[in-house]
Amino acid sequence: MAEAKLKHPSHKTFHKTVVSPEDEAKGVTRFYRWHIDAALYNLSPPRVTTLYALNVPQGLKQFCRYDDGSGDELPVPLGTTAFVSGKTMFDILPKELKSVAVRSKVRYAPHPYVWMSPAKAKSTGLGIESEGLEMSFDELPSWEESRGKLYPVLWKNPVTDELSFQVHPCGVAELIINPLPKGASRDGSLYPDGAHLTDLKEV
Repeated sequence: MAEAKLKHPSHKTFHKTVVSPEDEAKGVTRFYRWHIDAALYNLSPPRVTTLYALNVPQGLKQFCRYDDGSGDELPVPLGTTAFVSGKTMFDILPKELKSVAVRSKVRYAPHPYVWMSPAKAKSTGLGIESEGLEMSFDELPSWEESRGKLYPVLWKNPVTDELSFQVHPCGVAELIINPLPKGASRDGSLYPDGAHLTDLKEV
């Protein structure tokens, strides 16, 4: 390949709402999409992710706004990739949500990136808006159920045995929650009898 033309991704192509033109002129942007580096169909996720930039874009700093109503902003250079701790994510969950996470698995849509392509993301980049805009499975390229991926919400570090939250929020089609173990307290628990959620507006 003699030359490749790359275009800097913008939340404006994927989010349901966008920052105002006035804020954009001041350098305000958003996280495009939180994800894990995985195909989530046919191929299993890699054990590690690496990122190495040969030539880092130069220019004015941007201000990445989380846009969840908190007012949180982070000054970032162009081309920023942010990494978060799945362990911390799990650790700070309230008790009732930890219980759900421990008991849950997610089933990803076949060809999830194609499936989600007509949909729009939340303003945080954490998942897509539940508007029914995802492609129907019949519209997707040919797929086999045996190649689909069902993964736990929590992954265990093989060295420390600590649990980390690891879900690609935009590709999830189903949430499968096991019931509470026999004899466990049901006080304040969510989905004590388990659940199989296919309409994620219910979550």
